[in-house]
Amino acid sequence: REGAPAASATNANFLKPGGGSKLLFNEAARQQLAPYAGAAGTTVHFTFGSSVMVDFVQNWLHFARRAALKPLLVGAADAALLSFCNNKSVPAAAISPDLDVWTYERKPAQEGVYQIKTQWAYFRHHDSDFLEMGLVKVAFLWELLAAGFHVLISDLDVVWLNGHWRRWMSWADPAHPPVPQAAALALADVLVTTDELDTTHDDSGRGVSAELNTGVVYLRGTRGAKAMVQSWRKAMLRQKGGKHLTENVNDQSLFNQVVSGGEVKDLQAWLRSRRAEGVAAPPDAFASLPGNYRRVHQT
Repeated sequence: REGAPAASATNANFLKPGGGSKLLFNEAARQQLAPYAGAAGTTVHFTFGSSVMVDFVQNWLHFARRAALKPLLVGAADAALLSFCNNKSVPAAAISPDLDVWTYERKPAQEGVYQIKTQWAYFRHHDSDFLEMGLVKVAFLWELLAAGFHVLISDLDVVWLNGHWRRWMSWADPAHPPVPQAAALALADVLVTTDELDTTHDDSGRGVSAELNTGVVYLRGTRGAKAMVQSWRKAMLRQKGGKHLTENVNDQSLFNQVVSGGEVKDLQAWLRSRRAEGVAAPPDAFASLPGNYRRVHQT
């Protein structure tokens, strides 16, 4: 478990009906997450999809389990995927059917789970449905962050070859600090992969001109990460009904639009602010940064 301030401890009641979460957890999820209820700084390994992607779900689970990633959670965008997870004892959650993901307000009580209704078998082929898919994904992320978790979300087509993600993302385990190139990266509120294909440019640590790819995103349970999620959600809401809405306007393209700003220059001041918020890191975290360390940018 990763270190975090006591104020960010997981809500011990989040798994219970009426416990404040807008997620509905199946029995396998309740059993897997129960040991972490009330704990601080647990990272949930999360993926998300619908029943048309069930083969990808099984592939993601196979490699995530082989890499010993835990706790695992699958976000189900429809009842069919949730039913599959129930039958296979896969830890899964769905959005409460009472939640309107566009307004984030409760609707009159309904039975079942929230479902995206589409005339297409694959959401990417329909602009408004794909945008709604992004809103549902962000709703999952917000609820998990609000419950006190860190979240490592990866797309269904991601293959995890090992469980060494912490060496790029966290200072929480003093016995296994991050690699030198990730000394600053491992304190950021949000980590995201890129579409950088130039290995020389990437090795310089400055591959910030490439498209950000939300196929793998780490969201630390901090105020900054929560603010980013809300900004991302609002960017999607502004697209509703827009005349320029196409399949190319999606959660990833809007994530890129939201992320802006310059490089963090005063690393020591930033380190002090991170530690003050309770993010795990030693005071000398930046004592020996290599020349190709991954830079941190601030929105």
